[in-house]
Amino acid sequence: MYYRFNSEYMPKVSTMGYVDTSPTWRHFERTCNEFILYIVADGVMYIRQDDDCYELHRGDAILFDPEHPQSGYEESKCSYYYIHVRPDTFTRFDCSEKQSIEHLLLDNRRNFIHTNPISYEQYETTNLYIPKVINIRDSKTMRIIEKSMSESIEALELGNEYYKLICTTKFLEIITAMSNYFTDKLFSVDTEINSLRQGNHITEAVMEYLRAN
Repeated sequence: MYYRFNSEYMPKVSTMGYVDTSPTWRHFERTCNEFILYIVADGVMYIRQDDDCYELHRGDAILFDPEHPQSGYEESKCSYYYIHVRPDTFTRFDCSEKQSIEHLLLDNRRNFIHTNPISYEQYETTNLYIPKVINIRDSKTMRIIEKSMSESIEALELGNEYYKLICTTKFLEIITAMSNYFTDKLFSVDTEINSLRQGNHITEAVMEYLRAN
């Protein structure tokens, strides 16, 4: 299962924060009318949506759908970040084969390469895609996510009157980092090397594919 961020709308965050649980914690049962993004910072989270169970470790992130029941299914100690956003933030879709999502992401990069960088066109032609569950094993990506979350939480704690706008910008940074990581892993790009070379590996890989097709 995959999700496309709807860039035609400004994302609106209802709440975001950080939780450090007790050893006997289990997530409560609920059905929420928002998308909820969980990102595990430490420990293990045992959580389910509908009949699907997930065991999540540090660097694992999961996006829960609106109007689907969720609950914990085992006690554990963990720390995690959470973000609640409106139900129109993402569009859900299914690619039954990995090849399908690869082609979709290659088309995404093709649009990026061929659009005018100083126009508004890329807002319509270049999209952010993330899977339902993503396993982030790159320290740079995790630093971006944790820094963005910390800055959002700090803005709330300090009583910044523009807290909601700060949450929106940090949410965009987080899903952009996740989408970049997801794309790089699909194309087998080493993100630690990629971070040092400013994305040259993925650009070369995409350009080689486009020349061949």
